[in-house]
Amino acid sequence: MDGYQVTDMSYTLVDNTAQIDLNRHALIEASAGTGKTYTIENLVVRLLKERHDVALENILIVTFTEKATSELKIRIREKLEQELRVSADHSEVLQKIKDTLDSFDAASIYTIHGFCHTILKDFAFENGTLFRNEVIDDKPLFHTLLKEQMRKVWPEIYQEYFLEMLNISGLSTRKDRFLSLIADIARRIYRPSAGDEIKPDSEGKNIGQIRSEIKTLLMQLKTLTGISPVFSEGFGRLNINARSKKTVLEKIVIPLETYLSQINENNFTMAHLSDLFDQIQQTKSAGRQGIESLIPNKWLKKGANPEVCPNLEPIVEKLESLIEAHNKLVHFLVVHAVKQLQQDAAIIKRQNGWISYDDMLGQVESALYGDNSATLLKKLRDKYRVAFVDEFQDTDP
Repeated sequence: MDGYQVTDMSYTLVDNTAQIDLNRHALIEASAGTGKTYTIENLVVRLLKERHDVALENILIVTFTEKATSELKIRIREKLEQELRVSADHSEVLQKIKDTLDSFDAASIYTIHGFCHTILKDFAFENGTLFRNEVIDDKPLFHTLLKEQMRKVWPEIYQEYFLEMLNISGLSTRKDRFLSLIADIARRIYRPSAGDEIKPDSEGKNIGQIRSEIKTLLMQLKTLTGISPVFSEGFGRLNINARSKKTVLEKIVIPLETYLSQINENNFTMAHLSDLFDQIQQTKSAGRQGIESLIPNKWLKKGANPEVCPNLEPIVEKLESLIEAHNKLVHFLVVHAVKQLQQDAAIIKRQNGWISYDDMLGQVESALYGDNSATLLKKLRDKYRVAFVDEFQDTDP
């Protein structure tokens, strides 16, 4: 386990944590099971003994899980009790340890969400939040609001493309997955203003433009594959593993060929396209997955014969472009659904005094970096003169 003293954004290695200056920042790096918790409990005792201006309530300890929080509380209390039994220090120090044990329930040892909840509750006036909020799991709320949005808002927004957008969302066959996708993005505080992005970007195009791009690519792909069953017959003659070939034919080639045979320039629909792409991307064959499964990576002993399926590589390239264009449409749908969902959920939560764990993070961030943050920051610094962040790499960004 290594300890580093931080000075002007540079690090000085120290031999052991006993050398850490308690008035400066420090970073401790260690693998699991090497004594990080032991180090924290010893540093807490050092702070109480060596710094007269620091009481237990002035020490903030933030860790990752409820289990780690409970363990830290138990071990710090036991360390203080041990110190009380064996210490030969001045009676003033002993009295401070006794007082600390008497008021130990007030120790500020939290998970990151627990800390945020405490800030919102204890400094509600400075945060501009309610003094009492009910903590909820808001996933059911987001699911309910999304269903309502799809029923009431989508027909007005998407108009003639409404049924196609329902198909893209997988309402009939992938309903739960789509609902979970949208709800999870919305719940995790999607904030474009802070640089958050949903990939791939729709590049500012509207539904009609993206749909036109998809149509063009489909017609080009239809030309490359030829009249059914030209493509499937050519692929079937490739000198590759029979089992792999059968899988790709059944899962990708024939379904694609069938879909393309059902559309033309004047009769184009997005129906079932999302399901087809899902099936293509989930197909596994010969150690490959998705579109890559179409390209042979190992030929039989009789030799390579790519000429029997001459357009295979152009077909793969066009299919990749097509899936990318389709994903832009999904992106457009997701972004607009998320924005509306966040607005609707915020209103409902505010009306009912509800708050989720992710809301806690967002509200505390807004309070700490907002225009009126100075008062809150001063009160936090006055209360917490020392802070430990355990498992820092795992804390929610």
